[in-house]
Amino acid sequence: MTVKDFIHLVCTQKEITLSQLAARMGVNEKTLHTTISRNDGMGMTVGKLAEWAEKLDMELSLYDMNNEEEYVIDGEFEDFPLH
Repeated sequence: MTVKDFIHLVCTQKEITLSQLAARMGVNEKTLHTTISRNDGMGMTVGKLAEWAEKLDMELSLYDMNNEEEYVIDGEFEDFPLH
């Protein structure tokens, strides 16, 4: 799924327009459209995507299919020991 697909899915699920979604994210509709139109939104930074997800009451996560672990990407520092 691309970011653009995700944005359209969210609008459908939440029954809101792109304009309403843009306002919720704190950007204008043109900025939202431009961002998701460039390479289907796949060039967006992880930080920006995590920020937008939070504004949608969602979180960005990565799932390790081998260990069945999920990691939330939220910009918060976690103090994990490095190997």
